[in-house]
Amino acid sequence: MKASHQIIGLPVISAQEGMEAGSIKELLIDPQKRAVRFAVVDDGQWYFGANIVDMADILGMGDDAVIIKSRNVIKKITESEEAVRLVKVEPPLLGRIVMTHKGKIVGSIEEYFVHEDNGRLLGFRVRSSSGTEDIDFVPDDNVLTYGTKAVVVKLPHKGESVAEEYEAEVATGQQAVASAAKEPYKNVFLERQKAFLIGRRVTKDINDLDGKIIISKDTMLDEEIIELAAKAGKLVELTMNSRP
Repeated sequence: MKASHQIIGLPVISAQEGMEAGSIKELLIDPQKRAVRFAVVDDGQWYFGANIVDMADILGMGDDAVIIKSRNVIKKITESEEAVRLVKVEPPLLGRIVMTHKGKIVGSIEEYFVHEDNGRLLGFRVRSSSGTEDIDFVPDDNVLTYGTKAVVVKLPHKGESVAEEYEAEVATGQQAVASAAKEPYKNVFLERQKAFLIGRRVTKDINDLDGKIIISKDTMLDEEIIELAAKAGKLVELTMNSRP
């Protein structure tokens, strides 16, 4: 589970060219699919038009960078009718009004959370309009609709604790992430990185946090080595330092 602020601002690394292609400026969310559909990439040349990357073209979404296969997957937003539609019709999720199914405005979205494996929305944190903390976290299961004017939610039944729900949802999200780490074949982004990296050679020694070499230069990459790098938090470094 990742908060939007943990993704927005990350550098976008092109594995093919071994270079930075920009940074994540915004995430375009499809309310029907309840998931991130595109990432807007800022390459510092906005006068040529906004750039986007389809979520299907992202190899990995880590703590330090978003990895794409090559710069070729970066497109102008005008090349995608779907992306243009989302920009025109769907306002940014951050700051959108949150309203109960009974018509009461309870605040606005100050943060939202997505699953890093597939971009699916997991829920959001609410900034209360009354200054109280009656409503803190709303899981996606409690969202009736992501409307263009407001997000309509169904609150817990009387007597239920929103704080307890929040803690339960966070725990569930953490368990899902931990489970994905233990079962790498279910991790969509890891599978994409494996498909890209298998058969490539390492161009420099990859060290762990203690300075110990875990993958030597000129090693031919296979699934086992890639998973080792992932567990050590060195997948981005490995991707940047490999060649066909």
